[in-house]
Amino acid sequence: MGMMIYNDRRWPESWRVLRLQGVELVCIGYNSAAYDPNGGAPEDAGLRTFHSTLVTQANAYMNATWAISVAKAGEEGGSGLIGGSCIVDPNGRIVAQAESLADEVIVADIDVDLCRQGKDKMFNFAAHRRPGAIPDDHRTRRRRRADRSRRGLTSTRPVTALPKELT
Repeated sequence: MGMMIYNDRRWPESWRVLRLQGVELVCIGYNSAAYDPNGGAPEDAGLRTFHSTLVTQANAYMNATWAISVAKAGEEGGSGLIGGSCIVDPNGRIVAQAESLADEVIVADIDVDLCRQGKDKMFNFAAHRRPGAIPDDHRTRRRRRADRSRRGLTSTRPVTALPKELT
């Protein structure tokens, strides 16, 4: 079992790290506002809840794991929270979901054997994942830098002189 809090659920790297450790169940807790606290374009609670559910479903599927996403709902400090607690199976299907912003308990039977199909076939990382093949992978950049250095090729960057009044 692995755990995430708040915004971790939105980043694939969080899920991938847990998947590489072999987790079969990811538990997520969050209390997201029903508005954009960063002052961006208006995004209603329904869309924010949809996005939260979407990342849970997509990442549960791509990592062949169960996900229990627990959201605080209702009002806190005069601000609305999106709610949207759900339980998602390794195929990305919602098997239980909160239906309101009131206190609710949702339950589902979880069979961790459902993770096997994804982990052994479609998302068998040992057979299909090639981290070094991605050009922006930090290991690839490090290897390229070391190779250039061995061949006497150094990366030169233009040096910008400061104006006299700043020196």
